[in-house]
Amino acid sequence: MKAAILTKPYNIEIIDVEKPEIGETDVLLKVIETGICGSDLHTYKGIHPFRKPPVILGHEVAGDVVEVGKKVIDIDIGTRVAIEPQAACSVCSYCNQGRYNICPKRLLPGVGGWMGTFAEYFVSNSEKLYPLNEQVSYSSGVLAEPIAVGLHGAKRANVKGSSTLVLGLGPIGIGAAFSAKILGAKQVVATDIAKINLQVAKDFGVDTPIDVAEQDLVTTARKYAKEGFDSVIVASGYEGVLDDAISLSKRGATIVVISLFANEITTNINQLVIQEKEILGSSTYTKSDFKTVVDWFNNNELKPDSMITHKMPLEKASEALNILDKRTEPVIKIILKP
Repeated sequence: MKAAILTKPYNIEIIDVEKPEIGETDVLLKVIETGICGSDLHTYKGIHPFRKPPVILGHEVAGDVVEVGKKVIDIDIGTRVAIEPQAACSVCSYCNQGRYNICPKRLLPGVGGWMGTFAEYFVSNSEKLYPLNEQVSYSSGVLAEPIAVGLHGAKRANVKGSSTLVLGLGPIGIGAAFSAKILGAKQVVATDIAKINLQVAKDFGVDTPIDVAEQDLVTTARKYAKEGFDSVIVASGYEGVLDDAISLSKRGATIVVISLFANEITTNINQLVIQEKEILGSSTYTKSDFKTVVDWFNNNELKPDSMITHKMPLEKASEALNILDKRTEPVIKIILKP
């Protein structure tokens, strides 16, 4: 099968590799569409904390089941699915609490020998499959993953009844902003420097998108929450983002950080201490989060395809990553089609 392999930073080669074999509880998926995530870009640039070349990138995926293992009894060949791309040990204390997203032995595509989704076929345990109704596009199935990341962050922020600020409107930030509205936030303000991201976020229900390329973030945001926001979700890794999150949050607020950072960051925590604010990390999602997002799609509560700005063949994976890296044109989500 064809696969896009990152052989070293900034170098992707399309190579023929052996089609992966499945185990008794696995399925083989024919990849119809796969998305490029910010973590793929970090890996491409050689700055991801644990995913390193040589590696087949990709983990956001939707496609058709073409083979099932001997012990798989509830999935038919031909089923259209999105896949939750993570696997845990199932026996540690975190897994037993239902928090397998922080399992110390958790595996992700591109790590521990699990090949990524920038390929014609992909193997997954059958428990990680989420069937898509016929009216749901494969593209929506791809977007289930980043939106689930945003939903998990919004849940961690306890947004119900709150004024919520989302810093960064990539696919995860847009997912977090939409989720905050669904979960009952009374006001959602969100920021970005890209007009296309701001417009899509508005279409997704954000009350107030702020263009920080044209307006001062702190001054403008304070117009909507004079005492600060009840919750702040950090979905961007720009320099000073934690300073902004702390400054714009009210006393006793919750700040949730979804972003990964390429370098160590420093911030003044005195305000955090004196005003009893808290900072929480948010890592991927759980089964409940992923199922909720797919249910939104299947029930026609959310059609996220407007986030997709590019669709390109797998052979153009390098060009696609360069577009995402250099921002040579307006871009939110790029889909690759093997």
